[in-house]
Amino acid sequence: MFWTKCDKIMLNSSGSLERCDDCPCGYWGIFVIEVYSKSYKKGEQDSRLTRDNYCYKNLTTTVFQVTDNTVDLASYIDYRGEKLCVKLSRTADPATGIVASVDKDIKDPASSDCDEWNDDYTVCLKPAEWRIHYEIKVYRIGDAYDDYTKFARYFYSGCSVSPDASGQYPAILELNYGRWTMTGSAQNCIYNYWQQEADRRYKPSCIINYDIYTWSFNLWYPSVECVEEEYCYNYCNGDCKAYDDEMNCTDCDGELVRSCETYCDHPIHDSILVNFTNEEQEYYYTIGGRAYFEDNVWKYESPDCCEFWSGTRSAVGQVNSYEERRTRPEHYNLDDSASVAANIPGSWGNMCWSGEHEAYHGNHPTYSQFWKKFQFAKLKFERGENTPPGASGVQVMITAYSHKTDDEDAIEKNVDTYMYENETVTFKFGEEKELPRCDNMRTYYIKNEQDCSEDCEEGGRPDLYPQGWHSTTEKFYVSLAVIRYVY
Repeated sequence: MFWTKCDKIMLNSSGSLERCDDCPCGYWGIFVIEVYSKSYKKGEQDSRLTRDNYCYKNLTTTVFQVTDNTVDLASYIDYRGEKLCVKLSRTADPATGIVASVDKDIKDPASSDCDEWNDDYTVCLKPAEWRIHYEIKVYRIGDAYDDYTKFARYFYSGCSVSPDASGQYPAILELNYGRWTMTGSAQNCIYNYWQQEADRRYKPSCIINYDIYTWSFNLWYPSVECVEEEYCYNYCNGDCKAYDDEMNCTDCDGELVRSCETYCDHPIHDSILVNFTNEEQEYYYTIGGRAYFEDNVWKYESPDCCEFWSGTRSAVGQVNSYEERRTRPEHYNLDDSASVAANIPGSWGNMCWSGEHEAYHGNHPTYSQFWKKFQFAKLKFERGENTPPGASGVQVMITAYSHKTDDEDAIEKNVDTYMYENETVTFKFGEEKELPRCDNMRTYYIKNEQDCSEDCEEGGRPDLYPQGWHSTTEKFYVSLAVIRYVY
């Protein structure tokens, strides 16, 4: 017969059966193993985990019969050493269920890289040292059970498995080649119920709201003044057999009809119009002369060259004064087309997310239009569909920084300013974090300063800068991984 104690068969360290009246009984429990790891080259790379190492959260759910409060996790985490013995606390954290946290750094036994070879590359003189850093947490679902029958009842309750006529539940562990492994019945119960329960408890579910606020304006040189002129002509309501030089029908096989139409003529391009919309009209005439609104159109009296340059210099100041509105949040509107609401986990269980906002300017050379756009954002985490009631937020690994480009009209060039750099940060559900406004841009100025002729009849047109075709001058990047709930 087998000697048993505490409803288990006692084995010694070699896997042989033995009588063990004095061995510790231990306890039963359902455990969830969470592992993140990073391979790195010693002396050249950092061992600390980054956002990318947290993008996928793999949870392994299993049953342990714990003795001496110690378990070997090597076979559960792709551990490349022989054993990984971890001390478990019998008392789990009441909020998170954590019973063990381990940071482990080992030499990668599979590494074969070489940093230095002999002359004919046949002998490695200096092997490269690659290492693996593990970040491990062990959770326990439910209580620790000293009594196997009570544990079996709890374990199989989630899978709707009933005991047999004698009151016995299917076995949970069986001996295979000197190791205890789960039986088929237990594996089915883990797969169909407890793994889903582990994902619900320990794989964070949340919604990331990345609300982008935009303020922008257009700067126009209107190029046409509409002066209505009448044009009349004859046309034939039938078959016209001959036309004159102005395409009037002169020989009509039918009724000859006289028709008159009006059209716009006389192009002019002498003004700046800012944000010409139904909601807001800001007008600056920049060239002297006169501007007036008549017959539902803007009309202008053209100036001479000297007036043109003098007026433009004056209007640039007015435009830049208007642009100061970009510094006041009340002028910004929520940009629904750019804002994002992202679910975590994402596709294929991805726990990572990235977003960005920007500042840019541009021009349309054909229509003499310039524009600028400035943005800032607010980051907020909301509860997801499967968020446990007790969770108050999430812990994330985040990098967030501003990149100012080398556009010729940027204030600063190629500058990165970090708000977070691979930092572990807690975000409470419902709390907003405002992210900086992108504003690396010069105000308008006249680039081709020049004088007019003495009689003010000749001279080139002032060129306003900054311009450029969709030139981004600053972007703010956010990349993060949601790691776990906080309580």
